[in-house]
Amino acid sequence: MTRENVRFKALPPHWRVERIKYLASVNQNTLGEDTDEDLEIQYIDISNVDSQGRVLEHQLVRFGDAPSRARRIVRRGDTIVSTVRTYLKAIAYIDSTDENLVCSTGFAVLTPKSYVHPKFLAYYARSTDFIDEVVARSVGVSYPAVNASDVADISCPVAPHDEQISIASFLDRETAKLDALVEKKQRLVELLQEKRQALITQAVTKGLDPNVPMKDSGIPWLGEVPAHWAVRRISRVAKMESGHTPNKQEPSYWDGDVPWVSLNDSKRLRKDDVITETEFYTTELGIQNSSAHLLPKDTVVFSRDATIGLCAILGRPMAVSQHFIGWVCGNDILPKYLLMVFKCMDDELQRLSWGSTVKTIGMPDVKRLVTPVPPKSEQVQIVQKLDEQLAKMDLLIKKIETQVAVIVEYRQALISAAVTGEIDVRHYADNEVSALPS
Repeated sequence: MTRENVRFKALPPHWRVERIKYLASVNQNTLGEDTDEDLEIQYIDISNVDSQGRVLEHQLVRFGDAPSRARRIVRRGDTIVSTVRTYLKAIAYIDSTDENLVCSTGFAVLTPKSYVHPKFLAYYARSTDFIDEVVARSVGVSYPAVNASDVADISCPVAPHDEQISIASFLDRETAKLDALVEKKQRLVELLQEKRQALITQAVTKGLDPNVPMKDSGIPWLGEVPAHWAVRRISRVAKMESGHTPNKQEPSYWDGDVPWVSLNDSKRLRKDDVITETEFYTTELGIQNSSAHLLPKDTVVFSRDATIGLCAILGRPMAVSQHFIGWVCGNDILPKYLLMVFKCMDDELQRLSWGSTVKTIGMPDVKRLVTPVPPKSEQVQIVQKLDEQLAKMDLLIKKIETQVAVIVEYRQALISAAVTGEIDVRHYADNEVSALPS
């Protein structure tokens, strides 16, 4: 049995299979080097397309200032398929009527023939079958890419034209309902995250007693604090430690058993208050031959470069890169309390940052950062209360995010089933809704 027979074993008998190149032109129009440099173009880069097939924004830019990859001309009805970093699933239907719309040469632009409904082709390009084929034909591990000619060679199921229209209309209607439900749930997550942040800020800057006398802290971002609290530079209550990167060209310095915190751990730092694993590990030899050194368990780390303010507590001894500051807490402050202070300091950290491409905070400003310092017993109460409140909130957020994932998976399955003929959408009335995840 051929690969195509396996892929399209449920294909309706009145459908046919054709290669993309017979259904659409690929990269039909391109801007030449002689294009007027003052021409304003609406540029779409791969980063402007999300994994759900939405074009998030266009970048208005002069052709002369645009990246050299800004060459592919796109028009309404085209489908753009990312041929680099294919795991990102940056595939989108162009519904814009903007003039001078141009995308990166990292896309293959599919312009459907007159006998192919544009939305039908676009939905097939968003199907699991097509995405799996693109990934299978991609070459490379860290930066997988596929040739546009290989995309054009992918086989596609083709329904009669009137049925293509029915399928596109059905999927427009059903996916719109699913997208609205996802948007509603994502907005709820955003509101819960805002409430979560407000809880942290209130607890660590104002305390748990709403009736306690207050005083002006003298720090704009901090405002009033309880009158019996101290306000001190963090460097006075915790020892500041910087990091370093052992030589990346020396194999004996890497793949050891010493966790090394870097910007590659951003996802962990956003998600977890305590981290015990890292993306990269150095060796004792790497530590000995660099300015990096082991920081003790319970050190609070935060990033001062690039994505500023990522923070967590070390769950075991670790080293950190030069992009991070480690704070070894003294007797006057709890690591978990200091961590929560960093979590409500984002606006202040952004104010102190500088740099046009890569943001950073200078060491003099790092040394001047301040924290409220409640009595130790009160810090314990604040941390315990926050642990209790945030655990409930995080559980609710996770539940909603799981619901979103189910809806997105259902949406993908619905698209794939419709464009491969597994379901006959002509049997669905306009007001008939498939059972949606609640």
